[in-house]
Amino acid sequence: MLSLLKNAALLMIDLQKDFCGVDGAYARNGVPINEIRKIIPPLQEVVKVCKREKIPVIASQYLILTDLEGQPLLSPQILKVRPFLAKEGFRLGSPGFEIIEELPPPDYKIEKVAFSAFYNTRLEFLLKKLNITSLLIAGVGTNGAVESTVRDAHLRDYTIYLLEDCTAGFNPVLHEASLKNMATLGQVINSSAVLS
Repeated sequence: MLSLLKNAALLMIDLQKDFCGVDGAYARNGVPINEIRKIIPPLQEVVKVCKREKIPVIASQYLILTDLEGQPLLSPQILKVRPFLAKEGFRLGSPGFEIIEELPPPDYKIEKVAFSAFYNTRLEFLLKKLNITSLLIAGVGTNGAVESTVRDAHLRDYTIYLLEDCTAGFNPVLHEASLKNMATLGQVINSSAVLS
C-alpha cells in the first residue's frame, strides 16, 4: 500500500521526552505513560520506511513559554488539569522538550504553543514547499494535540491517514472516542498498511 505514501509526509505529534519518556515531566508527576510507550515500536518501523522511501518526517514539539517572572504562558484550564506544568516541562532547551531518543531523528521540527501543529507555526509553509498532499499522522495525545492537528489538516484539504497503533492518549475512553471522531475526517489505519 505504498501508494498512500505518494506526496506524503509523516507528521509525529509531540513525541517528546516530557510526554513519553520514563524520566519525563509526565512520568515524574504520576501520569501513567504505559499506553504511550506502546506506540514507540511500531512508529520506529514506520519512520524507517519513511526514511528509506524519502518521505519527509516532521515532528512537532510542544513548547511552554514563560513570562519575565518565569510563569508559564498557559491557559488556567491546562494548569488545572496538569498543575505541575506551572513549574516544569516542555521548556525550550530542557531535555524533556526534545524528541524521544528511541525514534530516528526527524527531518524537520516544528515548535508549537497550542494543541494543533498548524496553529501559528511554519508547518503549512513547509508542507506546501515540499508539495505534500497527504499526511500520515501519529503521536500524543489522541484527543488533544493529535485530533486538533487532524481537524486543521482536514480544513486544509490534506488527505489524512491516522496511524491508530502509533497514536495514544492519557485517557483510554477519550482516546477511543477521539479515534471515532477522526475516522470522519480521514482514514484510520494500522501501521501495517505502511509497512506492507
